[in-house]
Amino acid sequence: MTDPKQVDDSANDLISKLGGRLTDLDLLIQKLKTGLSVQEAVEDIVQRNTTELQKKIFGSTLGGSFGEIPKESPWTQKQAWFLVKALADNEEINFAETFANSPFEGDRAAMTALEQIEMISIQKKSGGSVIRPGKPVYRSVFQRLVADPNFATVQELLVTSKSISSTEKAIKDAQEELLELGKVWSYSSSGTPYPITARMKKVLDGMEANQKTLEGLEKKQGELMRKIKALGKERRADEDEEEKKNSFGVGWFSK
Repeated sequence: MTDPKQVDDSANDLISKLGGRLTDLDLLIQKLKTGLSVQEAVEDIVQRNTTELQKKIFGSTLGGSFGEIPKESPWTQKQAWFLVKALADNEEINFAETFANSPFEGDRAAMTALEQIEMISIQKKSGGSVIRPGKPVYRSVFQRLVADPNFATVQELLVTSKSISSTEKAIKDAQEELLELGKVWSYSSSGTPYPITARMKKVLDGMEANQKTLEGLEKKQGELMRKIKALGKERRADEDEEEKKNSFGVGWFSK
């Protein structure tokens, strides 16, 4: 049985994945006492937290559903996935910048909800507030989610698809506004008033920018769809290979 007091220096990197949270370290010690190696114990804790976080944030588990966040959720797919990627790469990120810019853009309800379920922790520092993982072990969880090609690709596709929908809506709204402005223009007997022409130019410029954005998003969507299909083929090939191995084993021992 492994003695937790005799864990050598080679295990430090594994244990560091858990951070310094007392409850996680206590759990590690309990698992070591059952005979698990440090690697097995840490892996079990990280995987359990991964499953827990996915259910809370994305409503799914690896290998389960696509993990599409329902519309009634306080946070969006883009917001959740942004934080996962940002905190996988950084121990902390600036709160003010994150809160003010896309994809949050001042969405206090989303930020508060994510803090309440402990996905993130907002902490004050001398240079301003920062966002950190809600639990130290979540840093490893975020890194695992980003590194999983199936889950990460699906998340990117979901975010891209929702961005396409919102961009298409913006273009449609602009078209409708132009029609209304055109009616005002047609009723004017003394030429087009400056406010109308200025507004029409602004709307047209916005439509042009959104159209370019849409084209880029549609290209990205196609690339992600092809990647998902390729990953599916790889997974099926691996499953077929595993089935052949199992069939060979059964046939061998039945002789």
